[in-house]
Amino acid sequence: MLGNGQAALELFLGGMYGGYKVLLANPLSGANILAFVLEHSESKKLFVDQQHHELAQKALSQLSDKPQLIPVHPENGPDWKVCDEKLSTPKPCPQDAALLIYTSGTTGRPKGVIHTHESLLYGGWNTEIAHQLTLEDRTLCVLPLCHINAQVVSVMGSLVSGSGLVIPDRFQASKFWSWIVDEKCTWFSVVPTILSYLMNAEKDEKLISKLGHFRFGRSASAALPPALHKAFESRFGLSIVETMGITETAAPLLSNPLDPTKHKHGSSGIAYGNEVRIADAEGKVVCTGEENEIQVKGRNVMQGYFKNSQATREAFTPDDWYRTGDLGKMDADGYIFITGRLKELIIKGGENISSIEIENTLSDPTIRQQLLRFRMRITDKQLPLQLLLDQVRK
Repeated sequence: MLGNGQAALELFLGGMYGGYKVLLANPLSGANILAFVLEHSESKKLFVDQQHHELAQKALSQLSDKPQLIPVHPENGPDWKVCDEKLSTPKPCPQDAALLIYTSGTTGRPKGVIHTHESLLYGGWNTEIAHQLTLEDRTLCVLPLCHINAQVVSVMGSLVSGSGLVIPDRFQASKFWSWIVDEKCTWFSVVPTILSYLMNAEKDEKLISKLGHFRFGRSASAALPPALHKAFESRFGLSIVETMGITETAAPLLSNPLDPTKHKHGSSGIAYGNEVRIADAEGKVVCTGEENEIQVKGRNVMQGYFKNSQATREAFTPDDWYRTGDLGKMDADGYIFITGRLKELIIKGGENISSIEIENTLSDPTIRQQLLRFRMRITDKQLPLQLLLDQVRK
């Protein structure tokens, strides 16, 4: 559980290369969900930096069988002195489990998605062919490494294509364009929320004028509103490629072509490296333009859900296509337009949030008491709006 940076990247890649199953914990999930994830995943060691140490302790306090906590220092990496055993595993094979990543669904409890070495590399390859990555490319990664977008699109895409990766510790609108200029980045992958932040930030004409080397920006993890898409391209003079990716497919699923004349605003694009269809739960494909579930088949698809064989069975059609749970339509050119969800799921800033998770959180007595105090302070006009918003986000 680390912020972005060299230590997180080395543990992510080194752990998998060493034959271990790696879990990158999401600190935004909170102590309760984190405790569930650590217990359910049967994690043996938890690498934590200073900024997440308190949260880790809160989560570990809920467990009887605790993973060993290993401090990570920003400059020196993990404190290996506290490690109580020698680490040694067999050399991994393509079909071995490599990554365990938890994603919120509609059940209220996150499900552990198992990706193999092969599925992760194919996710990177799908990124490479969709965006025509070469050795000359360099991507700016500002999304957290605990998300499949950063793990596969930015990291695996760079590895597979042999291109470069620039990874600051977190997104900062004030430094975004200077990072691209100074580090000679040729593309980035973000979520629509970040595009909104950049739209609302002050525009540095001098920096923008130095983006001649830049090829395209990539938007994923949530639908990109056509109005924001057009406004961003108009303001910065850059091409934004709308895509679709989910955890279970190692991120890349659909992408608009790089050629701006072939973009269809409001569409997540066409399939690259995997097959996509619109069909019902039994696998019956519908006619062009008809709405049904978006389904995918490819070597980038997950192995299954960890310790949940029933959910794994339900996630696939009888002919082995993965059911995304998203509703959509396909036009005559093969472009997919997302129209909704089969089940209730909230997407906020690229994060999947179950409505049941929200209900469970609000039913917590401590949370209810805090909300009551906020309400009283609002009534008394003592609480500034921005402070309220900050507290609600927390």
